[in-house]
Amino acid sequence: NALPEPTILDNLKEIELKEWQGRLRKDIMVEDKTNWDIFRANPCDLRLQNGTFAPVLDCFERASNNWDVIRADAASNSAEVTFIMCHGAIGQCMLLHALGLYKTEYGKTRRYALDNCECFELEFASDESEHPLRWRKIDVAQTESNWMSISSSQRVCAALTTCR
Repeated sequence: NALPEPTILDNLKEIELKEWQGRLRKDIMVEDKTNWDIFRANPCDLRLQNGTFAPVLDCFERASNNWDVIRADAASNSAEVTFIMCHGAIGQCMLLHALGLYKTEYGKTRRYALDNCECFELEFASDESEHPLRWRKIDVAQTESNWMSISSSQRVCAALTTCR
C-alpha cells in the first residue's frame, strides 16, 4: 500500500522566539537574564519584542488550532494512524492540548517535553473521543515504552501548583 499524500499545515511550526531566534542559550542567559528567568520560572509569562509578543501563548494557540484540524481530518478518513512531525515546543503544546491540560503546564515537567527525534503515541477510543485513553512517550533507545492513562496525567498535573 502506498502512503497517502502528506498534509502540510503552514502554521505547524516551532515556537517563535523573535529576538532570541538564532542566538545561543548561554548568550541569552547572560544578555537577557530578566526574560530568561521569566521563561524558566513561568514560560507563559515571557514577553518578547518589547513586551508585545508572548511566544509560549502564541505557540499553544497555534498548536491547539492545528491539533483540532488534525483530529477532524483523521476522523474524516479511514486511516487508523495519523503521523504528525513537528518540533518539540509545538509538539509539547499539542500534547498538552490533546490531554486536556492547560498551557500553564508548558515547561513545568519533562514528562510532556519532546527532545529532537522523540515522539508520543496517543490512543483514542474512537474518532469522537475528546481525549486519548492513554499515551506514551516513545523512547527509541528502549524496546518498550510504558503507557500512561489520561487520569495518571491529570493526577500528575494536579500535583503541580499551577494546574487547573
